[in-house]
Amino acid sequence: MKPNTETIDATLRKYDYTDNLAKFIEGMVQRGFVVARFFAMPDRYDLMHFVRPCAVNKTIVDFHEIAHQALNYEHTNITFQYGVRHEGVMGPNGYRQTISVMLTGDPWCDVVPINDWTFSNNHPDAVQEVVNALRTELLSDEALEEKLGEYQ
Repeated sequence: MKPNTETIDATLRKYDYTDNLAKFIEGMVQRGFVVARFFAMPDRYDLMHFVRPCAVNKTIVDFHEIAHQALNYEHTNITFQYGVRHEGVMGPNGYRQTISVMLTGDPWCDVVPINDWTFSNNHPDAVQEVVNALRTELLSDEALEEKLGEYQ
């Protein structure tokens, strides 16, 4: 017998949202983005002290710390910048994408806790590509079956 929606929802609530957001941030950095802004809403409290090293050396970014701090606030925005030449200056093909991080309470949405993002029609939507890849990995039949255990 297959599990009902309540069983699946309860299982989805057991996902580590911080870990999933950290995987998303890591995926963006692996695509060549750097974290350009990191701020809490609505007061725009600057949280860049958690990610300053990323502009200098991408290898020392603590993705889990960024994700943890992003989820510590009710609503946080993170801006990713692609095509940085030096000190935040973008090259001619550079662009930015900003994500809105917030838990909605809906386990299907919160698997990757990004509730909105910006994009430009002139550039690839890297956020959507990384989110879709993560959701496919985390919500595939095999992944859900592993989380739920064997169907009885």
